[in-house]
Amino acid sequence: MRFRVMSYNVQAATYPGRWHHILQTLACAGVFFFQGTRLQQELWQNDEPMRSQNYSHFRVFHWHAPRCSTEFTNIATGVSIACEQSTFRKNYFREFWSPPAALQGRGGALHFQKKHFLNLLAMSLYFPSSGTAHARRWVIANLLQWAQTILDQLGKRVMPIIGIDANLHLGLVKSDREWIPLRSSAVGPLFPERATLGSEMFINFLEHNNLVLVNTFVGNGGATYFGWLGDETRPDYIIVPRQILNSVTEVSVWRRAAYELQLCKLPVIRDHLPLVADLDFTVPKFEPSFTKKQLIFFDAIPDKEQLQRFRHNVKDWASRDTVTDIAREAIQGHSDSVWAKVSQGLWNSTQEIFQTHCVCKYPPSLLTQHLRE
Repeated sequence: MRFRVMSYNVQAATYPGRWHHILQTLACAGVFFFQGTRLQQELWQNDEPMRSQNYSHFRVFHWHAPRCSTEFTNIATGVSIACEQSTFRKNYFREFWSPPAALQGRGGALHFQKKHFLNLLAMSLYFPSSGTAHARRWVIANLLQWAQTILDQLGKRVMPIIGIDANLHLGLVKSDREWIPLRSSAVGPLFPERATLGSEMFINFLEHNNLVLVNTFVGNGGATYFGWLGDETRPDYIIVPRQILNSVTEVSVWRRAAYELQLCKLPVIRDHLPLVADLDFTVPKFEPSFTKKQLIFFDAIPDKEQLQRFRHNVKDWASRDTVTDIAREAIQGHSDSVWAKVSQGLWNSTQEIFQTHCVCKYPPSLLTQHLRE
């Protein structure tokens, strides 16, 4: 399975024409994470925190900005997630989450599940860029706690992909009087910047959930924001699980699209640029883990030696190339073939342990014996 994800602060998108322009310009992606939409609840027909709309072949989920600015959020927020409908069909949608009222417009999350093989959590986050240091720390801490609650609820089987305008920098940390490279499994070596407020909390969240910032590991690692004074920074990130980092084939920043979509009509790029990541799941990793709860045969094997042989047989079968083929067919949706191969593999693993023989529950009657004769 191959698809493209994109994260982009749209600066403002409050009417259908603007959304059509954005999606037509950035049309070749499967999932979009948008921040800074500035959509207001007055455009809703009800009081729901989230609504969805169809634009051409995309379905867009909106979380509106508040009516007025507060200490922790403001009218310039609002996030959205857009999905290409032929890939993420309506019946794949399972659930959505909205942040607490104090963080309105700073987050939104969707859960998609396709035939029990595609288990995707899409989340768009928007950290504050202004306000007091106390307020910004409070927002970051509570928004990450909200995201952590969703991850804990769905468990480790879900694959989270997060697009975020973090409004913070990563890569270098202060040591005495100099800045040195950050040592973290979540942050790569590309385009290092001096760490700013909230970066430590952000890194702790990533490391705790075994997540990585893909644009610090893959691609040109360039700036995603061009300031009005000509400064270039990287406040935007795409986040994926570490175990699929090798499946990210390319990461890039679309400057031409940014120039076409920016609201200010200038000969140079100003504000945010779309961040794009290509993912390829044609050969996914398969790392089976076996526990007593997962293998129903354990309680049926009284002999510890036989139990050890059974474990060895299953692990030997799982280490072959056959399992890679099974994982590939699972992603392609061939459930019958997957079930047949898994059943056959487990059956072959038990042949040396369980001896099959026909057991007759009741002895044959005298009439049955007479008829047979």
